[in-house]
Amino acid sequence: MTVKTVMDLAYRLTGRMALPRELETLRGRCLLHVSDTPSTFYGDLQRLLLFLCPLALIHTGDVADDVKLELRPREIGLYSRKAADLLGRLGTFPEGLYITGGNHDDTETLRRLAPEATVFDGAAVVTVCGLTLAMAHYFRDLPRPPRPYNLYGHSPSPPAPRREGAVFLNGLDAVNVIAADDGTVHFLPYPAYVNGNRCRKRKIGL
Repeated sequence: MTVKTVMDLAYRLTGRMALPRELETLRGRCLLHVSDTPSTFYGDLQRLLLFLCPLALIHTGDVADDVKLELRPREIGLYSRKAADLLGRLGTFPEGLYITGGNHDDTETLRRLAPEATVFDGAAVVTVCGLTLAMAHYFRDLPRPPRPYNLYGHSPSPPAPRREGAVFLNGLDAVNVIAADDGTVHFLPYPAYVNGNRCRKRKIGL
């Protein structure tokens, strides 16, 4: 077992996200993609943002995933407070903040809390740092034909699509780091606590 593996394991066991030193070369030269973020993850996400200083952040929905707004719409006040907490931690991004609403989001609230962000009610296609990105909360809603990068969340990945020249990235499975220079993708596993704080999304399909 390498020193890096031990460190990464220690971070996961202690409830913090690993920050691989080999990604330091991407500092200020990458895009970050996340999805379905419970409020317990906000601190680790903030640490990751400070570590990488990404040019842009793409969030594919459910910004406060521990508040199941679709199931409990009366919790809009709690959702608003948690969304404000997240958005207040993000800072600014030279190439922008992009959010596509999930089934547990209120996009009007997000627009009010983050007027500088680009918030979509559904699927969208954006060009960031010269990379064309399709984004949607649900895999099934991704625009067709596939774009070079196709970002989504909500549920575990279906069988990997095979499209020449197209990459499919699930922000539920990992934090995706996309190098702005050459488009390579690096995967950062979420800490072990995150999925549990999503209310066992993988098991019950929320």
